[in-house]
Amino acid sequence: QKIETKYVYQSEKKVPVVLRSRINYASEHFQTDEPELAMDSVSIFGSEQALKKVDRIYTDSLIITDLTDTLTRAISLELPHNIRAAYNEVDVTCFAEQYTDLSFNIPIQVIGLPANEDIRLFPQETKVTVRVGFSNFTTVKKENFSVTCLYPEQVSDVLPLEVTTTNPNISNIRIYP
Repeated sequence: QKIETKYVYQSEKKVPVVLRSRINYASEHFQTDEPELAMDSVSIFGSEQALKKVDRIYTDSLIITDLTDTLTRAISLELPHNIRAAYNEVDVTCFAEQYTDLSFNIPIQVIGLPANEDIRLFPQETKVTVRVGFSNFTTVKKENFSVTCLYPEQVSDVLPLEVTTTNPNISNIRIYP
């Protein structure tokens, strides 16, 4: 008797792994960084013809609700038919932290004010409110902010304000008035 098998040469290709996710954070918590895959690419194996059709591998959908702290979870890879991978799952880390709001009264500075001019602003300062994670709470100081407006070329009752900060740990900057 004769046994016949079909043999197909297996090729290899390295492709990026793409995370499919829907993450919702608990009240008073926010995302501190983008979700991170432990491995950003995977070696896949299959026929040369099958590999030509694959330019990325997706993860299964990761659905998380009410995330309150950084979480690492293994998630499976969705592999096309007749494709094998060096590994079948990847760890994904989702970053979360509780936040608080901080407020500071910051003086408004006029940019481009001619030396022979004087301008009086009402109000002369504005309240800046920012969101910061608890781990960075002590790094945020009033000195991290400046509020400016440009000297108007034409008379104006309202000047748009611009807030700048030197602290990368803050988000959601709001000013009033």
